Amino acid sequence: MVDQEHGGIWHWVNAADNLPDIHFPKQHSWKNAFHSFEHALVGYITGQAIHNLPVKLYYAFSPSRDDAQIRPYFFGAKVESTQEFYEFYNEWEQSAEELGLYYGFGGGAPGIKTVVTFTDVR
Repeated sequence: MVDQEHGGIWHWVNAADNLPDIHFPKQHSWKNAFHSFEHALVGYITGQAIHNLPVKLYYAFSPSRDDAQIRPYFFGAKVESTQEFYEFYNEWEQSAEELGLYYGFGGGAPGIKTVVTFTDVR
């Protein structure tokens, strides 16, 4: 279903000839770039889980995060480790301020870039 020429995923492939049905657009109300990224995310998580490999995902948490609520998308898993990147964050924050960019969420509180490693994904 991958459009090898222009990228993206076709909406529909005909079973008779295994070719995309060009009467349907590749993008519409529920199938957009976000949905395509969801496919990539779910594919990564399930692929790692099938091979018993850890899943590493990056988040921008508020300072008051609840580690018990961290999940790899809609899957359940054990949080093996979390690592915050203060150096990276501080450099980014300084650059953002120099450029006059607004950053952060939740009332302007900056997010803390964190890599979370999950195991036992189910």
